[in-house]
Amino acid sequence: MMVIPVLGTPKWNKLTTSTAPMDIGIRAGRIVDIAPQLTTDAPQMDAGGGLIIRGFVDSHLNLDKTCILDRSQNQTGTLKGALDAVTTAKRAFTAEDFYARGARVLENAIG
Repeated sequence: MMVIPVLGTPKWNKLTTSTAPMDIGIRAGRIVDIAPQLTTDAPQMDAGGGLIIRGFVDSHLNLDKTCILDRSQNQTGTLKGALDAVTTAKRAFTAEDFYARGARVLENAIG
């Protein structure tokens, strides 16, 4: 297995505020090591002191707003129109309705 170090990237975590350059070893697309100086014969990529951060992923949904297309028509096709349509539809929501729509989404998601 080949380790590809990304040279000279700062390492920071909740335990330290150190921004000393660190090398990142990558094998098969995964980080396998972070250290001040990795040694390898593998190809190297110099990050030039750049900052490495994790990808932004905010995977969520609002169960209270699912399965309401049949009762919330966005007449204008704008963000304001969507907000107005959902606001109007929410006036008729009940606990039973919310539960049924949420359960439908979850059942579809897990098969």
